Amino acid sequence: MLQNSELSSRHNCFNRYHWLAAFMMNGAFIVVLFFVVHLSAEAAEPNSLKTKLVVKESTGAGFEQVSALAAGIDFTNTLGELKGASNRVLFNGAGVAAGDVDGNGHPDLFFCGLDTPNQLYLNSGSWKFSPSRIPDSMALPGFPTRGAVLADLNGDQSLDLVMTTVGGGLRSFINDGKGRFLENTVEAGLEGHSGGSTIALADIDGNGSIDLYVANNRSDDIRDRGRVNMRQVNGRIIPPDELKDRLLIHSGQIHEYGEPDNLYINDGSGKFSRVSWTDGRFRTSGKTLSETPRDWGLTATFRDINGDHSPDIYICNDYWTPDRIWINDGSGSFDELSVELLKKTSASSMGVDFADVDLDGDLDGFIVDMLSRDLQVRKRQQPAFNPLFMEPSLSGNRQQVMHNTLLLQKSDGSFADVAYFAGVEASDWSWSPVFMDVDLDGYADLLISAGYPHDVQDLDAIQLIQSKQHSWDRFKDPAALREAFAKELMEHYRLYPDLDLPVVAYRNSGNGKFEDVTASWGTDIPGIHQGFATADLDGDGDLDLILNSLNAAPLLLKNNASRPRIKLRLRGQSSNTQAIGAKVFLKQENGPDLCSEVFAGGRYLSGSDTEIVFAAGEKQQDLAVEIHWPLGGFSRMDNIQPNHGYVVEEPENNTTISKRGSEAIETMAVLFEDISESLALTFNEADSNDFSRQPLLPFQLSHRGPGIAIGDLNQDGWDDIWIGSGRGGQLRTFFGNGEDSPRLEKWPVPLPDDSMGLLMGYLIGKPELNLIGLAGYEQVAPSGLVTGKSDGLDWESVDASIPGAGPMALGPLNGRGELSLFLAGGIKPGHYPAVHPSTLMALRNGLFTTDKRNSTLMGGLSMVKGVVWSDLNNDGFPELIVGTEWGPVRVFENRSGSLFDVTEPWGLAGFKGLWNGIATADLDGNGYPDIIAGNWGLNSSWRATTSHPFRLFHGTFSNPAVTDLIETDYQFDLEMTPSRMLDELGLSLPFIYQNIRHYRDYSEASLQKLTGKRFPLGRISEASTFASMVFFNEGPGGVFRAKELPAEVQWAPVYGVQAADFNGDGFEDLILCQNQSRTRPGWSRQDNGGALLLQGDGKGGLRVLSSMESGLLVSGDLRSAALGDINNDGRTDLGLTLNKGPLKIYLNQSSNSGLRVRLNGPAHNPAGIGCQLRLHGANNVWGPVREIQAGNGWFSQNSPVTVLHSSFKATGIWVRWPGGAETLTPLGQKKEITLSWKP
Repeated sequence: MLQNSELSSRHNCFNRYHWLAAFMMNGAFIVVLFFVVHLSAEAAEPNSLKTKLVVKESTGAGFEQVSALAAGIDFTNTLGELKGASNRVLFNGAGVAAGDVDGNGHPDLFFCGLDTPNQLYLNSGSWKFSPSRIPDSMALPGFPTRGAVLADLNGDQSLDLVMTTVGGGLRSFINDGKGRFLENTVEAGLEGHSGGSTIALADIDGNGSIDLYVANNRSDDIRDRGRVNMRQVNGRIIPPDELKDRLLIHSGQIHEYGEPDNLYINDGSGKFSRVSWTDGRFRTSGKTLSETPRDWGLTATFRDINGDHSPDIYICNDYWTPDRIWINDGSGSFDELSVELLKKTSASSMGVDFADVDLDGDLDGFIVDMLSRDLQVRKRQQPAFNPLFMEPSLSGNRQQVMHNTLLLQKSDGSFADVAYFAGVEASDWSWSPVFMDVDLDGYADLLISAGYPHDVQDLDAIQLIQSKQHSWDRFKDPAALREAFAKELMEHYRLYPDLDLPVVAYRNSGNGKFEDVTASWGTDIPGIHQGFATADLDGDGDLDLILNSLNAAPLLLKNNASRPRIKLRLRGQSSNTQAIGAKVFLKQENGPDLCSEVFAGGRYLSGSDTEIVFAAGEKQQDLAVEIHWPLGGFSRMDNIQPNHGYVVEEPENNTTISKRGSEAIETMAVLFEDISESLALTFNEADSNDFSRQPLLPFQLSHRGPGIAIGDLNQDGWDDIWIGSGRGGQLRTFFGNGEDSPRLEKWPVPLPDDSMGLLMGYLIGKPELNLIGLAGYEQVAPSGLVTGKSDGLDWESVDASIPGAGPMALGPLNGRGELSLFLAGGIKPGHYPAVHPSTLMALRNGLFTTDKRNSTLMGGLSMVKGVVWSDLNNDGFPELIVGTEWGPVRVFENRSGSLFDVTEPWGLAGFKGLWNGIATADLDGNGYPDIIAGNWGLNSSWRATTSHPFRLFHGTFSNPAVTDLIETDYQFDLEMTPSRMLDELGLSLPFIYQNIRHYRDYSEASLQKLTGKRFPLGRISEASTFASMVFFNEGPGGVFRAKELPAEVQWAPVYGVQAADFNGDGFEDLILCQNQSRTRPGWSRQDNGGALLLQGDGKGGLRVLSSMESGLLVSGDLRSAALGDINNDGRTDLGLTLNKGPLKIYLNQSSNSGLRVRLNGPAHNPAGIGCQLRLHGANNVWGPVREIQAGNGWFSQNSPVTVLHSSFKATGIWVRWPGGAETLTPLGQKKEITLSWKP
């Protein structure tokens, strides 16, 4: 169950309500909605000052560099070479703060200096600045200055300054209202000696004053000392007493902690008190923290992440220390966001920003890392991997990934990292991301500061420096040692390449994707750009960019946007005069509502001006602004004019809104009720290290189950649930009895290998022939296919010549004859992607024998991961459809019992993928089944297009017992090159080192050059798409039209696939099971999905329902899905399996019950496998076609008793029986019908 503080009320810009929580009531999830007053007649009208903006025409979106010197800013953030080498933390740079300190209406700029005096520049407009005289302690505080923010600390309506130093803690300066400052650090209670970085401010406890959070890093790095005297006690390395709280010894390696962050509470007058981490204000898993986190803090920001009107905290921590996400409970105390809601973060987390990226009404986050945009550079840079990432007790339970993360928030408060899907996974050595609607199209674009003095990840330089290492034992004087060590470090730094980088720009395309526009938007200006602030420096209503660059003049970029805009500045009533924490909504007549939050600080080392800018749209429309003030007030302004700026004062008498919701006005039952807890069954499977057998695998090949089958196993009229198991485990059956707690029975004999597909024997009239496929991967099974009676007392091999199996399905190949079984070949251990041959078997007189005529087509199939029989051309003979890995979805047309490969003429051959589960359904209502195919997804580093397919190069290059795998990319357009790191490949393929001398050689070499004479021995498997898809059946002639499933489906691999009309509206819907967490080391887990319900519109359109609507609140590696009316109530229920997770059973709670249909077929096909059904109404109206199948999806079998619904009054039910005979039976008022086959 999700905690209230994590899944709290969230503003939805479109529907004007807040989600509060999902409560469990009698086993069912109920969504409770809380009302928020949004009536303009009752809202207080704020005082406002309106100013027309002068918007100059420009050639398009983007920026133009303004010379800092020409603008009057003569400042350089210098850092001497030796000083930087003596203390590497200084290389992290310094920031800039923007804000109007003298009250003239123009944002001024304060630049921090590391080895140069800080400086304040006053803005007189028109890009003219002049230096301001500031106190000596503000210019030269005695320590390098790192970060700064301009904010009103004492509520006197003038912006004060607070800044962080390297070793001198915070410094605070009070503004007299005229831009003159006086230091009050001691009086403010902010004195200290920390090595601070970024400052963030917000009213965390709702008392009207802004509080202050400081992310601390360190004042120095222990690695710069040259030597630390350790001692050994009983075989353990022990640090000196003065460093015992600073150093961690783990597995013989020394790691350094960062410094604790500080949270200060403001009493309203600008006087602060520091909060303890362990006094109950911070909680994890509901318990008070027992010790203070000592993290390498770089950035902290306050935002209302979960939409409950209270500021939460996101802290970016470097090195091995994990990011921290603290959710405010509304009183200024915080609960750590659970891992279930956020599964991964960036490893070298530098900076963070938030915005509603997809305009769905909630806040999304973006965190930057150091992954290069250039594949060649990436392959010669050492990944910033730390072995402590594998230690959850030290670095947290979240996976730390070495790329940027774009965290899209879902309706249930969880986050999915979609950086690769969006195309923003890489921005090089990055510091500060900024969401800004640059082109004023309503969507938040991304700007990212980047650069570092040296590319210290360059592997050739690292190798050269390692060769120069020597003993320092000759130095006895610590001071002399440090001096000599620093000088040598300085020489070593010179061996690294420079790393001047641009300000990376990504344009939000509005479809979930971003486009790299660094060159076209004018930000392709190399430098070491670190601190980053935004402000409207020239008063034209768009935000300009200010970057503090290391050893260079500041970078000033003028925004040239020309589209209509609206600018707002808020004035609060309390001592929070900047209204920090207020939310502002632009209500549009012709588009979605836009939302922005006022925040202070929170940029890497920097603070932006607090003005808000909205795109006003190109068309004339009525616009209004709604403001949710920080203390709960609400006000509205109508008749907002484009190209105007507004200064808005908080009314004294506000309409009050609840911070967390106070009155439930609506209860919405979700579609599915989870009854899994009453079953209490978890699938356990022995761990298997597939990488030890085949080291270069991209993902594990075991852990593919369990399968699930739903059907009436004991023939008592109630559907039963049959669940697969791993090697040594037991199959289990829940026997339905019409009650909420079905009877569980274990099959007594353990399985000899992992089970794959399951098919119930009664479907073929042979209860004793329950079919179980065995993988044959982890060990040699007695057979890939065994049978077992329901009592489970013994297994019987069907064919000992079948060494291992994948999915299987039964179908009436010969029309009205006995059923045939397709059995996919299993993986050859150690030789992926090679597989054993697939087989087609005919059931003759109760025995399965190989169908030699048709099996010749099956032998050459690549790995089959999904199979279904479906009559695609409506001739009464079902086609065989198989989803292959490194191949297309292949279709074998059934011509009266003979199969013919029609993949190419039917238009499917060009879609090679990693196809998983396969199902068919009539999604567009044209009476022909469409094909739904799960694929790897579009959210990984693998890219595939028709012109540039992803290629896996493989062969036995070094050991005949193991197939080596080389993942490739492209250089020089079409030349293959390895995409993995040299050290990864070299462990398995040492011959590669013979052809190269340096990492640069490797990064630039083609695959052919690296493999040399072995290149002709390799084979290529390729994929042209990784998108999960629907192939729409256009009808007679076998023509299919491919369409990608919605974006959210592409965030993770899809395994289980099922179709039925779940909400009873007469249109077919889909259920998809996602996630693969068992990827190779160093690769991001593909676990950003879940159980998705896609609601069909009957025309081929599909909408992904939120988990709050569907009730499918489940995470983990979902595998199989199976359908059946478990409680016989005329609604389709759902069973889901998770690898190493609980069995999930969901009862359908739809208000629409349908027609239960049971078929009585001939003795050899008693369940009517292969039949097609449709409801019929007056005026010859037809519902979608539904098929009775035995085996589909992912190792699944659905109940043959199906439930049909219609969007019209159904008067009859039509059946096409296998072989082509058709019947139309009147319905009357029946809720259940049994239809029998007549010869």
